[in-house]
Amino acid sequence: MAVSRRGRYLGNVAYQLATTLATAREAVLSSWAHRYERGGKRGPGALPARQHAPIVAGLLEGLAVAVAGDAVALAPGQP
Repeated sequence: MAVSRRGRYLGNVAYQLATTLATAREAVLSSWAHRYERGGKRGPGALPARQHAPIVAGLLEGLAVAVAGDAVALAPGQP
Protein backbone atom coordinates (compact mmCIF):
# COMPACT_ATOMS: atom_id res chain seq x y z
CA MET A 1 0.00 0.00 0.00
CA ALA A 2 1.42 3.36 -0.99
CA VAL A 3 1.01 6.19 1.50
CA SER A 4 2.03 9.79 0.94
CA ARG A 5 4.15 11.77 3.40
CA ARG A 6 0.98 13.11 4.97
CA GLY A 7 -0.38 9.61 5.46
CA ARG A 8 -2.86 9.65 2.59
CA TYR A 9 -3.54 6.42 0.75
CA LEU A 10 -2.29 6.52 -2.83
CA GLY A 11 -3.99 3.36 -4.07
CA ASN A 12 -2.12 0.99 -6.33
CA VAL A 13 0.34 3.58 -7.64
CA ALA A 14 3.38 1.82 -6.20
CA TYR A 15 2.22 -1.56 -7.48
CA GLN A 16 1.54 -0.17 -10.96
CA LEU A 17 4.92 1.56 -11.09
CA ALA A 18 6.75 -1.56 -9.91
CA THR A 19 4.88 -3.73 -12.41
CA THR A 20 5.57 -1.32 -15.28
CA LEU A 21 9.27 -1.08 -14.42
CA ALA A 22 9.55 -4.87 -14.18
CA THR A 23 7.53 -5.86 -17.25
CA ALA A 24 8.34 -3.01 -19.62
CA ARG A 25 11.94 -2.34 -18.61
CA GLU A 26 13.18 -2.28 -22.22
CA ALA A 27 10.47 0.22 -23.24
CA VAL A 28 11.25 2.46 -20.26
CA LEU A 29 14.98 2.25 -20.97
CA SER A 30 14.41 2.98 -24.67
CA SER A 31 12.23 5.97 -23.81
CA TRP A 32 14.88 7.28 -21.43
CA ALA A 33 17.63 6.84 -24.04
CA HIS A 34 15.60 8.70 -26.65
CA ARG A 35 14.96 11.61 -24.31
CA TYR A 36 18.57 11.64 -23.13
CA GLU A 37 19.91 11.80 -26.69
CA ARG A 38 17.54 14.62 -27.64
CA GLY A 39 17.91 16.57 -24.40
CA GLY A 40 19.54 19.95 -24.64
CA LYS A 41 20.82 19.99 -21.06
CA ARG A 42 23.82 17.74 -21.69
CA GLY A 43 27.16 19.48 -21.74
CA PRO A 44 29.91 19.16 -24.32
CA GLY A 45 31.60 15.79 -24.33
CA ALA A 46 28.59 13.99 -22.87
CA LEU A 47 28.60 10.25 -23.38
CA PRO A 48 25.99 8.60 -25.61
CA ALA A 49 22.99 6.91 -23.99
CA ARG A 50 24.22 3.41 -24.90
CA GLN A 51 27.15 3.86 -22.50
CA HIS A 52 24.83 4.87 -19.67
CA ALA A 53 22.22 2.18 -20.41
CA PRO A 54 23.64 -0.55 -18.10
CA ILE A 55 23.72 1.87 -15.18
CA VAL A 56 20.19 3.12 -15.86
CA ALA A 57 18.92 -0.46 -16.25
CA GLY A 58 20.26 -1.27 -12.79
CA LEU A 59 18.66 1.87 -11.37
CA LEU A 60 15.31 0.90 -12.91
CA GLU A 61 15.56 -2.58 -11.43
CA GLY A 62 16.42 -1.21 -7.99
CA LEU A 63 13.59 1.31 -8.19
CA ALA A 64 11.11 -1.45 -9.10
CA VAL A 65 12.20 -3.52 -6.11
CA ALA A 66 12.13 -0.52 -3.76
CA VAL A 67 8.69 0.63 -4.89
CA ALA A 68 7.33 -2.92 -4.58
CA GLY A 69 8.38 -2.83 -0.94
CA ASP A 70 10.76 -5.79 -1.12
CA ALA A 71 13.67 -4.03 0.54
CA VAL A 72 15.26 -7.35 1.56
CA ALA A 73 16.18 -7.90 -2.10
CA LEU A 74 18.18 -4.66 -2.03
CA ALA A 75 20.88 -5.99 0.30
CA PRO A 76 24.40 -5.17 -0.92
CA GLY A 77 25.94 -7.92 -3.01
CA GLN A 78 22.62 -9.44 -4.06
CA PRO A 79 22.24 -10.15 -7.79
